[in-house]
Amino acid sequence: MSERNAPLYKAAADRLGLKPGERLFEVGFGNGKLVPGLLALTPRLTYAGIDISETMVGEAETLNKALIEAGRAIFRLATVENIAFANASSTAP
Repeated sequence: MSERNAPLYKAAADRLGLKPGERLFEVGFGNGKLVPGLLALTPRLTYAGIDISETMVGEAETLNKALIEAGRAIFRLATVENIAFANASSTAP
C-alpha cells in the first residue's frame, strides 16, 4: 500500500506548495512509512496525524521513532469526530 501511495503523497505535496517550517496534518496515515519521505521534501516541515487503528499508530511510532524524538512528527489514535489536537496546533492538547 505504501508503494502505491508514494506517488500520491509526492503529488499532494507538490500541489500544496509546501514551504519550509510549515506543519502538515493527515487523517489516516496507515503505518506512517511515507512520512519520512514527505518531511524530506521541504526543510523544517513538521507532521501530525491521526488514525483510527491502534495497530497503525503503533507501527507509525516504531517506524518514525527518530522523527518523533526530534519533535518533527506526532501520531495519535483518534477519529475525525474526535481529533486529538487543539485548533491550529501540531501538538496534542
